[in-house]
Amino acid sequence: NATSEWISSVTLGSNVNTSSGSGTTGYQDFTGITFSVTPGSSQKITLVPKFSSSTKQEYWCVWIDYNGDGDFSDSGEKVISSWRGSTGTVSGTISIPSGLSLTTRMRVSMRRSSLPSVCATFTYGEVEDYSLKIAAASSFFKSASIGPEVAVVPGMMKLFPNPAGQKLSIQLDETMAGAELIIY
Repeated sequence: NATSEWISSVTLGSNVNTSSGSGTTGYQDFTGITFSVTPGSSQKITLVPKFSSSTKQEYWCVWIDYNGDGDFSDSGEKVISSWRGSTGTVSGTISIPSGLSLTTRMRVSMRRSSLPSVCATFTYGEVEDYSLKIAAASSFFKSASIGPEVAVVPGMMKLFPNPAGQKLSIQLDETMAGAELIIY
């Protein structure tokens, strides 16, 4: 039941999802949202609760299905566990193993009064599932073809207006998620 407390936002590195409570369901399927991370990196995770009235002691766990076998029961797949209850924002760091390249699932669980387990029914709190893409960042340079109004890197981004004065808009294709963009 997530009517009195729920997960308000999940931030992993530069990936963010904010949400309202799921009501009496207590579960939200956000696997349509893909967070992207790089293998071998350390990612800061920030978890924010929301309360309809008074704050409660919340315990958090996060799991990542690193081997893509459809469960979170393998060694090292519980990546965050808050052993002390908190009424506010919880932060930690997740180390993404080197050598991985897959899209998998990440589960975030918040439970009142005690630690959540990976697959359980509990009275107060919420569980959210996300897709997590673990892939090396693109390491290439592309130049833009310059047109009269728009600069385009085919299939990747558009920069406009061209020429730009004080404001430059950049429209990125989703394949650019997690990439670093440097403009000179």
